[in-house]
Amino acid sequence: MIVKTEAIVLKSKKYRETSKLVTFYTKRYGKINGIIKGARNVKNKFGSSLEPLSYVMIVFYKKESTQLHLVTQCDLLKAFKSISQDLDKLEPALKIIELVYKVMHDEEENEKLFNLLNQTLFAIETNNRNFANLFFLFEIKLGEILGYQYNFQNCGKCGVDIYNNGDEVRQIVFDYSKGSLLCVDCIQYSVHPQKMPVRIFKILNRIEKTEEIDSVTNLIITRQDGNEIGKFLFDYLRYHISSLKELKSEKVFSQLF
Repeated sequence: MIVKTEAIVLKSKKYRETSKLVTFYTKRYGKINGIIKGARNVKNKFGSSLEPLSYVMIVFYKKESTQLHLVTQCDLLKAFKSISQDLDKLEPALKIIELVYKVMHDEEENEKLFNLLNQTLFAIETNNRNFANLFFLFEIKLGEILGYQYNFQNCGKCGVDIYNNGDEVRQIVFDYSKGSLLCVDCIQYSVHPQKMPVRIFKILNRIEKTEEIDSVTNLIITRQDGNEIGKFLFDYLRYHISSLKELKSEKVFSQLF
């Protein structure tokens, strides 16, 4: 069956003498692996469309008996040039596509995730500050799409509004197993508690409630708070996805800065 769909290139590597193996996240079929014959020939028709982060339209032969499909056409729709030329933009963008590559199973359609991926990359491309915030937003929304909800406002046990219950607290407990905060009276019911400063959870609450992706770049987050937020969000995903390993892109960029 010959099919056509929009896709984002997640990964690309050499295959034999002239071909490439490319992993796409597609709008219609989720994550797929494709072989592109002749892609490494000097005179090939694919150009830069097979590079990671490319937004493309692909045509491929979809076979039910295999998870490696023959891609016959790959047309570039958007190259995200601003991202490729700016390390501050490249870091969150590469972490996003690596995260999708690692957590998603092959050929599980999820149009909501495809749209989130596409919109977040466009936001990184077009905005000019606080790009890490877009990665935090992506992690939160990814978790929600996968069924791991967050509640940074209310106690997951009794429902009280954590920030407006009259208690003066400097630190709050978040229970990974419940995906929510716990008030002082309900901490005893926690299974996997994580304690952090109130200000961190207030930032996370603002990010989680963001409706317009671009607006999250207006938040000013210190490097220290950003590091805590990044570790917290990744650890939460890893709590629910035990096979999730550290991101290689995270290690690479940590050595650069």
